[in-house]
Formats: sequence, C-alpha cells, structure tokens
Amino acid sequence: MHHCHRFRTIRTAFEREIAGYELRAERAVHSPMGRSCHSSAQTTRHAMARALNRHLGRCRECG
Repeated sequence: MHHCHRFRTIRTAFEREIAGYELRAERAVHSPMGRSCHSSAQTTRHAMARALNRHLGRCRECG
C-alpha cells in the first residue's frame, strides 16, 4: 500500500516518541518514572493509531 509523505511524517514522529518512552521505561523498570513512561508509550501508540486512521480517512492519496 502506498502512503503519502504526510502519513510517513506522522508515523515517524510518533514512533520516535514511543521509542523514547520505551527506552526511559527500560532504564527505570521498577521506579514510578518507568511505569509512567510505559503507560505514556501505550497512550502514544493509541494516539498514533487514531491519527493515522484519521489521516487515511481524509487523504486522497492514501485512502
């Protein structure tokens, strides 16, 4: 499936943010910050799914 530049930009930005949260969560596994980063990564994954689905619904090139 072909995706436009905007789709790739959105996905890359979210993936970079998720990777940062996961890295911080791995470094501080048993601390409150680690648990917070883990839940933030999950929340960001859901936000990415919503943003990409919204983009696919509106973009003429992707959808």
